[in-house]
Amino acid sequence: MDENLEVIIDIPRHRQEIVVRDQPPGFIQVGRRVKLDTEGNRFASSRVEDSEVAASFYKIARPDVQPDEDEPFYNDLGRLSPEPMVATVDPTLSQAEEEIVVEMVRRAGQVGIEVGDSGRFLVWKEAAPKTFGQTTERVSDQLSLKIPNTGAGGHWRYPPICTFAGCRSSKGTRVDEEQPTCLNHKGPNTGFCVIEYGTVVNGILCGLDHRIMVFTYADRQKEEHLAVTLTCNPKPTGEEQRRLIFDNREDAEKTLSVWQTAFLCQMLRNPALKYHSTSISLAIGLEREVKEELRRVGLQLRLTMMLAKKSESEKIEFPFGRRANPEETLSDLITATEGALYIVADSNIIYGGQTVNGNNLHLETYGNDTIAKYKAEFNQNVKTIPLASVPKGTRSTNLKKMESHLHVGLYLAYLFRLRNHLHQELKLTHPYSLNKETSASHFDARSREQIQRFVLKEFGALIEILPCRTYQFII
Repeated sequence: MDENLEVIIDIPRHRQEIVVRDQPPGFIQVGRRVKLDTEGNRFASSRVEDSEVAASFYKIARPDVQPDEDEPFYNDLGRLSPEPMVATVDPTLSQAEEEIVVEMVRRAGQVGIEVGDSGRFLVWKEAAPKTFGQTTERVSDQLSLKIPNTGAGGHWRYPPICTFAGCRSSKGTRVDEEQPTCLNHKGPNTGFCVIEYGTVVNGILCGLDHRIMVFTYADRQKEEHLAVTLTCNPKPTGEEQRRLIFDNREDAEKTLSVWQTAFLCQMLRNPALKYHSTSISLAIGLEREVKEELRRVGLQLRLTMMLAKKSESEKIEFPFGRRANPEETLSDLITATEGALYIVADSNIIYGGQTVNGNNLHLETYGNDTIAKYKAEFNQNVKTIPLASVPKGTRSTNLKKMESHLHVGLYLAYLFRLRNHLHQELKLTHPYSLNKETSASHFDARSREQIQRFVLKEFGALIEILPCRTYQFII
């Protein structure tokens, strides 16, 4: 860090640590990683998972009427024909139509009826015991998909089609179920699971991965149906280290954000660590949980030094490109080769972003945009503060990388309840960071020093990632 700075190193103990705030306000929410319908279910009951299979069902049950090529254009030239009655067509097949599909598939035998041009076939499979070529007993007659087996042994595999009304999926269905159901319809209950996978070599952690899973399950079959969901998803990197199961999405997403935030600190301290997830949820509104998780992995965030005067920040080089002058606008910072970093803030929040044109930032029409939603629900009069001009790099990769560093810098300032000195009118406020996630691939060996330099220059505090004695919290 820069020399010849006039600093304060005698920091009160309570200011050296992450500040645990009161109940977070309504605008604080961790990143959404699971999509649910309006009733809180993972999937809408009418959702069709396999559209090709659904189309084949309709084609069998409701064959197209072939046009009559000899039909005249007009039946009676001397009379104006009335407007036709508009007939509504029920998109759901009736029970009779479902039975037609089953009967036609039965008649097709083991050759089956091809599903479009997919190389898959609808076939009828009768109940059969466990025998050579069938490793699991098929406990009932089942309408199934005949699919080429790309694994060892070749030939075909025959997953049953989900028996839930209107569903045509075979994902997660099992032949040992009387009424086979897919992952979406295993039962009336919905569960959420957060899992951590680690790559350990010679007892040393080399990499980590996190997954958040949503699954349906029947009563008293939570673990069993979670296991089915896990086997139907791509295998993550590493071996499972821990898992937690929840009954609601919010707690699962909060846990994921805490675990990911702690590993971000581990990566910043040890850049050799590899993270196999694409993004990192930042744990906002969860200060106590972040402190505990960091302690669990043997780390702590600590404020070790503060600038004695605001003018001392002028001695510190800005780490993310060229710092904007007070009179510059966003358009002044943008050129053919450079984009801009900016801050959105008011007395309650602070948010960092990037732009390559400076236009149409956070419009209300952007329904899922964090700042657009905040403006619509809490405060229209937020301030946009030009921060820096940054070389874009190929496909703006460098600009986006510096944006991720900005996200973390603002997040650290929030954790330590630092004042917002980025705007004169807001210098007495202690805002929450509103950036919910950042890209995991944007950090390298220089990242920790760049982030520390930014926080020291703009907020007057040096925050370090230091080792501490580990403490295993019971959860």
